Amino acid sequence: MAELKNQIIKKLTEREHILARSGMYLGSSTITKSKEYVIENNKFFQKEIEYVPGLVKIFNELIDNGIDEYVRTQGQFATKIDVTIDSESFSVTDSGRGIPVTEVETTEGLLYQPELAWTHARAGSNFEDENSSTIGTNGVGSMIAPLYAGQMLVMGFSWRRVYQFGAGIALLVLIYFLLAKYPRTTSVQSNKLDFKNLGKSVFSGQMILFFASITAYVAAEIGIGAWLVEFLQKVKLQSISQSTFYLALFFGTITIGRLVGSFFVSRIGYLKSLFYAGLAAAICVSIGIFGSMELTILLPLSGFFYSIIFSTITAAVSDLHQENQGAILGLLFTFAGIGGMLGPWVVGLTSDWFGMQLGFGLVLVFLILMNIFFALLLKKEKKNVY
Repeated sequence: MAELKNQIIKKLTEREHILARSGMYLGSSTITKSKEYVIENNKFFQKEIEYVPGLVKIFNELIDNGIDEYVRTQGQFATKIDVTIDSESFSVTDSGRGIPVTEVETTEGLLYQPELAWTHARAGSNFEDENSSTIGTNGVGSMIAPLYAGQMLVMGFSWRRVYQFGAGIALLVLIYFLLAKYPRTTSVQSNKLDFKNLGKSVFSGQMILFFASITAYVAAEIGIGAWLVEFLQKVKLQSISQSTFYLALFFGTITIGRLVGSFFVSRIGYLKSLFYAGLAAAICVSIGIFGSMELTILLPLSGFFYSIIFSTITAAVSDLHQENQGAILGLLFTFAGIGGMLGPWVVGLTSDWFGMQLGFGLVLVFLILMNIFFALLLKKEKKNVY
């Protein structure tokens, strides 16, 4: 107790805390060795280099400010960003509007806007929801992500713990829903679960294939959602703006596909729709990963084929099992959640061990497995097994 009483708890100012724990805001400030893509003699190639991640973060933040200005003004300003680098310094300039030299009211009194923007960590102009399309949020966007990452490192955790914590939370939610009392419905069907028939349904060959297919599908979809930007920047050498646009395009094509997909499904049936859509998604992803830079666009466009898979699996299972439908769908969605948890985690782990391209390539493996399950379901359908 005596040692605890002698400890002094300090409260640092923002400036003091940033300087004392810079890793929480910028990343590592020590020299790091890693294989990165570089430009030498007008050629791109990969080699092992030494660099300081925190310094690169500062450099990226300056460029992001120019991109934000371009987005905010819908392309009217910051149409040109100049970067100058020499052995002792670097500079970034753009054709933006600049910061108005006017006073604004703050809790500390009147302050000029440039002073507020450049000397206060939690100051900025991107705090409104309508500005969410910009890359930075100044006081938050340039700090919050590395802040969390740095805090986890300071506490001794690795990024893998994020998924383990998520698994614990998902388990608690699952237990809650299993134990929750649901309101009675007006259905003429019995509200009691028929455990005998439920067991037969759940452990039947076709349901095991449906469970496996939705697990693989969600692993592939969330794997792309979590790692597409990282893959495009590290392997395809895309800029921040282009890679984030591709991610938005991926989810945009999923949205469009869900609007028109029902017409396609109604014409050829559930299982054929699943197989053809899964096959098309796998082809797009394989060409996007291993093809040329120009063909990378097929990665986000694969979302059009992803779009109908989840809903069609759900519809197929619903039509297949009229009894105990709620319990069976609950198990189906549980397997979907397992895929969503394991997919990005396995991609990240493999990327650490074997490189980003092979790690992201697991998305294609998930899709291939999914299509194998769909093919087996089609084969069962032809034999009238169910």
